[in-house]
Amino acid sequence: MRTQTLRPEIWTKFFYEFNRGHMGWPVTIETMRGEASPKLADELAFQGISFDTKGSAANTLLISVGDSPQAHLEHAVYLPLHIRQIEGHQGSVHLLIEPAKGEPTVVHLHPPSHQSGPAVRL
Repeated sequence: MRTQTLRPEIWTKFFYEFNRGHMGWPVTIETMRGEASPKLADELAFQGISFDTKGSAANTLLISVGDSPQAHLEHAVYLPLHIRQIEGHQGSVHLLIEPAKGEPTVVHLHPPSHQSGPAVRL
C-alpha cells in the first residue's frame, strides 16, 4: 500500500481529477469513533467530492454518494486539516480526512468489478 498526504493547495484540482476517475465506484464512508466506527454509507455509487473555499460553507469538504433519491448521502467535513490518500489492493483507494474538530472520516472506494486501475496522482 502507498500513502500520500495531499497538500491543501492542490485539494481543488485533486478532487476534480479524482471525481472524473472514480465516478460511480462503490464507496463506503465511515467516521472514526474509537472502536465503534459507524458507517454513514455502504457500497453506494460515488458521485464526487468538492472543496468549497469561499461562501457560506468556506473550508468545507462535501462528499456526495448514491445515484438515486432513495439512496443518496452528502457528508460534510468542516475545516479539514489533513487528507491522506492510501492506495489499497486491487485498485482500491482510501481517503482519510482529518478535520480541525470532530472525528476523522474515512472514504473507501473499490473499483467496479469490470474495472481496476491506479489512484489519481498529482
